[in-house]
Amino acid sequence: MGFLDHFRGRKVKEYHPGAAEDRGEVLAVNEMVTVAAGTFTGCVKTKDSNDREPGKWEEKWFCPDT
Repeated sequence: MGFLDHFRGRKVKEYHPGAAEDRGEVLAVNEMVTVAAGTFTGCVKTKDSNDREPGKWEEKWFCPDT
């Protein structure tokens, strides 16, 4: 099993029926991201959604040393 295989699939991030039903999915690893604060490497890109709000989602990047 490779590194990315460990994270494949959608994961429940927070679950409290009727209040918080957040899910996350890893889209990519080892990404480079440039924002106003600078350029970061080795980042993980995720797609987060909430079953209470179908069709709404947001992409997030998590980077080391930030």
